[in-house]
Amino acid sequence: MKPKVRSTQQKKQNRAKADDGPIDYDFVRAHLGSLMDELMPDLLQVFLEDGETRLQHLESSLHNNDWQQIGNIAHTLKGSSATLGMFTFSGLCLQLESAARCQDWESIRPLAGQLGGEFHQIHAFLTA
Repeated sequence: MKPKVRSTQQKKQNRAKADDGPIDYDFVRAHLGSLMDELMPDLLQVFLEDGETRLQHLESSLHNNDWQQIGNIAHTLKGSSATLGMFTFSGLCLQLESAARCQDWESIRPLAGQLGGEFHQIHAFLTA
């Protein structure tokens, strides 16, 4: 069963009580404009579904010591998360992509763990 992403309107109402969490809605609004309320729930749903799959592939790539695939996964997640204003997640992806390019296994494994943790925080925020 797919997790249900809260609507942008629900998040706007909650913002009076808390910060934006892991998403910079002002950044997204600047890029999507009036389409934000219409498009954002679908974009976030796709991000969550695709992210789950990519993180599973990341685990497999870590197990196989496939630094090229790790870098490719990090690169893809970096772009999609930055587009959606998830700058902490995107920054971790950038670090992981760089570590993979250098085959820096001492950094790759902890960064992959941090990335998974941040993804789960985003998932919890969006589905709460």
